[in-house]
Amino acid sequence: FEDMTSDSLSAVIAVAMDMNASYNKLVTKHLPKAQIVYDRFHMQSQFGRDVLGVIRLDEARRHKAKEKEILADISDDTDKETLKQEAKAEKQEYSQLKKLRWSLLINSDKLSDSKTEQLHSILQDHHDLAVCYAMKEEMCRLYEVTDYQQAVTGWTK
Repeated sequence: FEDMTSDSLSAVIAVAMDMNASYNKLVTKHLPKAQIVYDRFHMQSQFGRDVLGVIRLDEARRHKAKEKEILADISDDTDKETLKQEAKAEKQEYSQLKKLRWSLLINSDKLSDSKTEQLHSILQDHHDLAVCYAMKEEMCRLYEVTDYQQAVTGWTK
């Protein structure tokens, strides 16, 4: 910014960048009239990491904890086989969620039929993850909208 004249700085109408707070402060300071536009890649990347990733791992940890709880409850006077099956089901849910990362992040139209089916099966049983996934899909759709008013309405909702 130091090499630019105040005339050239005032001519800048928009700056595309990621959501780094330092960049935001720098642009706001030196280009107070410029609109800040967060780019698609960084928006989707951050949402995938900070929202989908966190919820997916929380759900996986919940299943892992439930498995440990079930195994700890097994005693001589319990139906061991039933509890072992329940613990095994929790372990399978944990494993499926841990392996689900790329299926959640990739554009849904690029998933194979089997991956799509697996994803939808898991989303049926994990409400919070399903909501976040729907938000990711809506964000991707909104980046394709070319009508200004539709885009404003969609992003506002």
